[in-house]
Amino acid sequence: MFQLTNFSYTTKYIKEKGEIVEEYQIVKAKKVFNEEKFPEGHFYVKYGEGIEE
Repeated sequence: MFQLTNFSYTTKYIKEKGEIVEEYQIVKAKKVFNEEKFPEGHFYVKYGEGIEE
């Protein structure tokens, strides 16, 4: 279906009065669905919270 070619994440912190009150991650992923030299077909990609198919 696809190949994961790159992945990284960064943790960010929310601070109040110098104290960490919350943290979250920013995730970056690169998915390759076909090769640039040999593209095949059409792909419909859908991302979101709570998506079920």
